[in-house]
Amino acid sequence: MSQFMSLMTTIIFSKSNATNLNYIAGIDGLRGIAVLSVMLGHFGLPGFNVAGGYGVDVFFVLSGYLITNSLLSDLAAGRPIAHFYWNRVTRLLPALLVVCASLFFIPAAYLTTYGASLNALGALTWTTNWTRAFPVIGWASYMAHTWSLSVEEQFYLIWPLILMTCHRFGKAVLRNAIFILCAASLVWLIAMLLGGASEGRLYNGFDTRCYGILIGACLSLFPAGLGHRTIALAAFIGYFCLVFLVPWSAIGSVCVCLTAIVLIDTARTQRAGGVVRAILNSRPLVVVGVISYSAYLWHWPIYYFSNNILAPKMFIAAFGIVISLVLAYMTWIFVETPAFAFRRSVSPSFKLRAGRMAFAVSLVSLVGGLVFFYCGFLTTAPY
Repeated sequence: MSQFMSLMTTIIFSKSNATNLNYIAGIDGLRGIAVLSVMLGHFGLPGFNVAGGYGVDVFFVLSGYLITNSLLSDLAAGRPIAHFYWNRVTRLLPALLVVCASLFFIPAAYLTTYGASLNALGALTWTTNWTRAFPVIGWASYMAHTWSLSVEEQFYLIWPLILMTCHRFGKAVLRNAIFILCAASLVWLIAMLLGGASEGRLYNGFDTRCYGILIGACLSLFPAGLGHRTIALAAFIGYFCLVFLVPWSAIGSVCVCLTAIVLIDTARTQRAGGVVRAILNSRPLVVVGVISYSAYLWHWPIYYFSNNILAPKMFIAAFGIVISLVLAYMTWIFVETPAFAFRRSVSPSFKLRAGRMAFAVSLVSLVGGLVFFYCGFLTTAPY
């Protein structure tokens, strides 16, 4: 097992770090913790059966921090925002298309071609979060987990444009805008809570989940090394206390986002020592973090299908998690890595044109998907 892990680590790091001199292994370690929390929670392992939503919260904060950092660097360097949309589509779509295509190989007794088509349509038009928040005929089953991708895509359709506009008025305006938007998102969340919004609405709505991404965006404005090792350890323990003991709630979600910013800061702080930083930099977690996107995509269809299998729950969970990780690794090697290489190989002018097209297609897909699901085109359930 140790030899296999060593081989896998060598392959992954030789590819992932070859062109990224600013790579931070601890960030991938935190991704590993987040995706394992989600997978273990969905498969219902003892202690983790409330972890799914909290793991996604960590991903939201990570996304807001990393992507806002990248966008601010692009703006400072004068690079076109269209390049971001090109990078985004080549990051998300290849693996997502493979998983969507796999749905059509599921036996018709469990998922019809019609049902597979609607699952794929919801995922690829970034509308799954809304069809879960306001359930309609044809809402996702095997691709229900893509609600989180939908929230992110809806956010990143507008976020680069907001940053670009604020950047023109100076750094102070830009910083203040990020803080104000983050505060406004939390105020809106409180208003929805007090207004009696359902848990499904709070959990899936773009407007009621974007606070996690904005909290990460705020962290990108601060230098590394804000916290102490003791604070990092308290945040690490606090995260797992929430995962093990507290069912998902909006308040719990905000608490997880706060622990996430401490852990991200710990990972990015380049100083030796500290048990939390050592854990985040551990090779097994970093390996899982590198393939976390594909692992997230694969695990839910496997879990959903496994509900049809009569076998001990622990066996199904162990088998499902192993299969998810194996498929994720294969997808990373044969799909994601070639996509990364293609993304880097094209000319800046191609990125500019493709990025503009990616923005337009994403926006049209989102609007078209909402019209399709909510304007009466579906009259029968597909499952």
